Amino acid sequence: MQNAKYKKLTRDQKIRILALDEEKLSFRQIAARIDCSHTTIVRLLQKKENSDMLERKKGSGRPRKSTEQTDNLLRRISLNDRLKSALSITAAANLVY
Repeated sequence: MQNAKYKKLTRDQKIRILALDEEKLSFRQIAARIDCSHTTIVRLLQKKENSDMLERKKGSGRPRKSTEQTDNLLRRISLNDRLKSALSITAAANLVY
């Protein structure tokens, strides 16, 4: 979960950071020009050095237990009767988890 007080760097900002790093500016000088923390600069350059990637890798996340079709069915059932419990919705959909 991302903290709301931190902004993600845009792709343009990341490219600009790499260009400024090649000009041999310090982390703090780069951070002042980009308007972010010097630790953000350090982390980005370490990430670039270790994996040669600027973008975040797509995480596998938690594997899905239901299909999109099943999700739609559950959504329909719950919208039809807002007072149904989760247990009765899964029973109505004939699902076993």
